[in-house]
Amino acid sequence: MNSSASTASCDIPEVESPYAGRRIRLSEYLAMSAMAFGVNFHWGALILILMPREAKGFSTNPAVIFGLVIGLGALVATVAPLFVGALTDRCAAKVGRRRPYLIWGVAINLLGLLAMYAGVQAGSLALYIAAFVIVQLGNNVATTAFSSLIPDLAPPGQRGPASGWMTLFMQLGTLLGALGIGLFMDAAGPAAKYAAVGLLLTLFTAFTVLGIRETPLPYRPAKVRWGSYLRSLWIDPKKYPNFAWVWVMRAAIMMGFYAIMPFVQFYFTDMIGVERPERVVGGLIGGIMVGSATTGLLCGAICERWGLIRVNRLACLGMAVFTIPFIFCRSVPQVLFVGILFGLAYGAFISANWTLGTSVLPSRSNAAKEMAVWHVAMTLPQTVAGPIAGVGVALFGQRMVQVPGEMPVYHYTPAGYAFLFSFATLCFGLSLLALAKVRLEEKPAEATLSEPEIAHV
Repeated sequence: MNSSASTASCDIPEVESPYAGRRIRLSEYLAMSAMAFGVNFHWGALILILMPREAKGFSTNPAVIFGLVIGLGALVATVAPLFVGALTDRCAAKVGRRRPYLIWGVAINLLGLLAMYAGVQAGSLALYIAAFVIVQLGNNVATTAFSSLIPDLAPPGQRGPASGWMTLFMQLGTLLGALGIGLFMDAAGPAAKYAAVGLLLTLFTAFTVLGIRETPLPYRPAKVRWGSYLRSLWIDPKKYPNFAWVWVMRAAIMMGFYAIMPFVQFYFTDMIGVERPERVVGGLIGGIMVGSATTGLLCGAICERWGLIRVNRLACLGMAVFTIPFIFCRSVPQVLFVGILFGLAYGAFISANWTLGTSVLPSRSNAAKEMAVWHVAMTLPQTVAGPIAGVGVALFGQRMVQVPGEMPVYHYTPAGYAFLFSFATLCFGLSLLALAKVRLEEKPAEATLSEPEIAHV
């Protein structure tokens, strides 16, 4: 990182982890990771189940509306952590640096959920979009602080298991959010679904807030000099080319991944002919996670034997190859089978790429700020992936299905989904070009390391 980065961070005192000098107990690992379940349940339910259905109520061209809403929300998710990271690093509260931001962030998130429900009930797209922006803001305030818990609390040598537990909670949260809300879509009203999302987010956040121990800063650091701080976020690609190319590689993968995931429910309706797609979306997510968990658990040993670069290359290639078959699937079992294959590649990527990313970071002096810069590679692509995917699918037109006595139903065409998956494959292919520029002296990878990062869509 450039010199201004070091200057910007030198006024923050070092504090020792309250867990230093001993082994972390299972209950403490669970407390560090619990919030990940609530957050990912929240996003699995919203992005994969609730919002696609609600977009159909706002427009007969829901892919465009949904893509634009996702892109706008992702813009907030890109910008907010860059500012929140500096503030939470300098928080001198007696309860610790991270707890106040966890609490206030979730409180804002809950207000946004309430406003989203109000927007649905009122049929107001403007209120709905504004509410989603509030949800993103609150969620990113909380998760920016949360993503720093492992670097703050887990002593070296115990961060791998801590990250592994967090990854498990992330996967379970996304799966159960999509599966649980999807299965009970028709049984429960809108108020009950939003209440369930908010309740679980609150409960698992409370488990983390009450269960962790933090060492407060001994004094209040100087206020942030925002001009210097924002300049410190720039990492010179000429000085740190490996970090720059790994960042680009990750951004390309996230661009392809988030071009597909928000539109899974539309895909099941239009291409597979499923009348209640929310009931099978969880099955696809489960298939992807079965595959990803398999390779994620084995990835450390594979990286140690084959090297990080080679495993990342195989993961990116696998994602590109296994995306194409989705174009030709015409039944739910076919989609689930391809989803497992895709998950094998994706699991290798999230584990090996996280290890690769931590291997090329220029500095780790400010945990929240460093993770916010890395986090941008996931969120920034979403600001354009959603709108590109939504508009691209819509450009190929819709076909109307009229059932006597019912309102007409509009379906996007196979050509639109061919564009969608081809675009994703192109993004995965571009990641290989970026990876080819990385020059890394291979070192054995930590076998238990997984990606301790909250997934946003």
